[in-house]
Amino acid sequence: MASQGEDPLVHYIRGGWREERSPGPLFDLRYYLSQFPEDEKIDVEPLTHFMTEGWRQGRKPNPYFDPLYYAQVNDDVDFSGVNPLTHYIKSGSTEGRQPIPYFSPHFYLRKYPEITEYGGDPLVHYIRHGGSERRQPSPFFDPQWYLDRTPILADEADDLLRHYLEYGIREGKSPIPVFDPLFYRAGLAEKLGEAEDPLAHYLRTGEKEGCRPCAWFDPVYYNERYLDDGPVSPLGHYLTEGVFNGLYPNRETADLPQKPTISVVVPVYDVAAHHLNNCIRSVLYQSYPHWQLCLADDCSTLPHVRPLLEEWAARDQRIRVVFLETNRGIAGATNAAAALADGDYLGFLDNDDELASECLFQIARTVTDTGADLLYSDEDLIGDDGRRFSIFHKPDYNPELLLCHNYVTHFVVTAKNLWREVGGCTEDRSGAQDYDLFLRLAEGARKIVHIPIVLYHWRASETSTSIDHSQKEYADEAGRRSVIDALQRRDIEAEVLSTDLKYFYRVKRELYLLPLLSVVVRWNGDRQGLGSWLQDLLQRTIYTNYEVILIVDREIIDAGLEEHLLSVDQPVRLVIADQPAGLAAHYNHALPHCDGDYVVCVRGDLDIDDGYWLSALVEYCQRPDAGIVAGRVEGDAIDVPEVTPIPEIDNDSPWYYAQFVQQASILLNGLHCPQNVWCPSWDCCAVNRDLFDACNGFDADRFPDLFAMHDLGFKCLAAGFKSYYTPYCRLHLRNDRRYIPTGTEESWKREQQAFQDRWRSELVQGDPYYNRGTVGEAGIDMARFLAWFAGAVS
Repeated sequence: MASQGEDPLVHYIRGGWREERSPGPLFDLRYYLSQFPEDEKIDVEPLTHFMTEGWRQGRKPNPYFDPLYYAQVNDDVDFSGVNPLTHYIKSGSTEGRQPIPYFSPHFYLRKYPEITEYGGDPLVHYIRHGGSERRQPSPFFDPQWYLDRTPILADEADDLLRHYLEYGIREGKSPIPVFDPLFYRAGLAEKLGEAEDPLAHYLRTGEKEGCRPCAWFDPVYYNERYLDDGPVSPLGHYLTEGVFNGLYPNRETADLPQKPTISVVVPVYDVAAHHLNNCIRSVLYQSYPHWQLCLADDCSTLPHVRPLLEEWAARDQRIRVVFLETNRGIAGATNAAAALADGDYLGFLDNDDELASECLFQIARTVTDTGADLLYSDEDLIGDDGRRFSIFHKPDYNPELLLCHNYVTHFVVTAKNLWREVGGCTEDRSGAQDYDLFLRLAEGARKIVHIPIVLYHWRASETSTSIDHSQKEYADEAGRRSVIDALQRRDIEAEVLSTDLKYFYRVKRELYLLPLLSVVVRWNGDRQGLGSWLQDLLQRTIYTNYEVILIVDREIIDAGLEEHLLSVDQPVRLVIADQPAGLAAHYNHALPHCDGDYVVCVRGDLDIDDGYWLSALVEYCQRPDAGIVAGRVEGDAIDVPEVTPIPEIDNDSPWYYAQFVQQASILLNGLHCPQNVWCPSWDCCAVNRDLFDACNGFDADRFPDLFAMHDLGFKCLAAGFKSYYTPYCRLHLRNDRRYIPTGTEESWKREQQAFQDRWRSELVQGDPYYNRGTVGEAGIDMARFLAWFAGAVS
């Protein structure tokens, strides 16, 4: 042993290596031997093996030195007579040559100048001390970023770079914020092996070939604009300088004709360090550099919060922080953060959530294209480590749905002048301050635009309402009060009731108008069934101002039926269905017999579940903008195709297609939620008589059986009316009835073709309340979907 006077090298050569002792910090004997499979184990001294042949086989002397990489990037050195490790030890270290892409001697010494007092090789310092001290070894490995993305490593890994090299690469982790391994691999197709390090490949060859490290950083553009084709890595320059100086990472951003400043507002309170870091970093590394980050610490009690905020504010002048002297709650802290903002627009971000990298670019582009003063995006739900749980595909602005629950949530951006007009957040609405704010912003906005792209990552945490609706009970009541306030501001008399679901509300409007309703039923059953159905209708319906028009076959009429109809309290008329025609023609035939302000179409195989059903329709009929109001039909009918929000584009049934067009948005946004709809169903609906008259009823010639209501619904929108769906008008399918529409498969196909021909431009543009992101998430090709949904598209 050396302690007994023996030379350490001699001891190593004589037997130390067999005891798996390493000769020095740059040759990790156990690591070297671990690179040999069981059937290739060597029985010679490993260091000699490495120097003579191992390095040429790609064997590494330690995790931080790649001999093949070193030889490739240092092509000015003749390695025929010297191995790369020896060259690095003798001169490469002092010359600043990199042993791997993730360790730069020059960078390491510049960032930590005190290491110069240590003397010797910076890599040796990193191996002995720097790794465990979480020091950054190069621009291309950020240990704090890596740890924040995988916080479990705080207790499981001392050296994060070694973890990345040994595990992270295989797990698809990114070592820096501006590199997306999945994106890069996808761009290279099969050129990159599964075990190969994608960032190392990018730094070695990809950057020179103009490959993008992520979707939004263009090294070719960046090099041409800022580096004049110099030897500096564009990605390295951006990471160390460009991101902090607001340089454009791509031409798309630089060429935007308008570049509004967007102030991102963040209330902060007792948030975990890694969540706060990820939140701030998600703004710093935006592809759009014209932003401010305004943070208000709401008197946090956790000691790490203030130092972290101060550290971030010192790194970039666009980051502003205020520390509140007393706890003001999330609404008060949001207002305090907004007071720091100088931007043209304000965006709202929670302190444990994140923005997608191109979020602000999409906002700026949409503002430029549309002039919107209120915007919101889609979002996803992520776990502690950033993995996606689910995606929330939202509809375009749906004011009726918004009164039921806050479907907007994040990411919300408003023009600053609109924020000032509404007075910011109401401070007694904590827990529902975002809901209350959006209701008020929507009332004053000139143009509201939904961006159907996931731009916001909502964190599911133990105390978050995003994952546990039993949390924050006070927020449910705050939301209900916010809806009450909104209705009062809009002069709508209504009661706001809680529902079985937290954060969902029932707006029950007062019936200040009691219009006459003409309930029209095409009865195709027998005489006995008609009598019992009519009796249920009359006995169970609470609303009183209605008449009934029964379209019946002549053969079921008898003297007893006519006598019975004369004895009931409500007016009931019989209309004979003599001609063999579709449902649309029968309804048209009944219209001259209707005296009502609204015509209520009801299928004859539906039973009344709730006596309030007509009153629920009238809640919306009394609105001046209401054209068609549809109710909810529950139960499973025999032979009726099942529809879900995910389309079956290989299903060529016109019946299935007709139901999908009508039901997809309601199913996606919630059958239990009142909402605006694009194309209502005529199973149970009330139609404004003025609309009916203006359209001369249904177009029964083109659409006799399936698509007459589809056609009328689109005419309703074109005439400036709105269509509504209410789940509180509930009817139930009879279990013993088979609902089969009139017509044949061939006639239905002709109807579908005529409908698609007439309304193709609207179909291509799409249902504003059905988010087509659902189609993409299901793996359905959008071109195929459009061909199925809109017909042949030129």
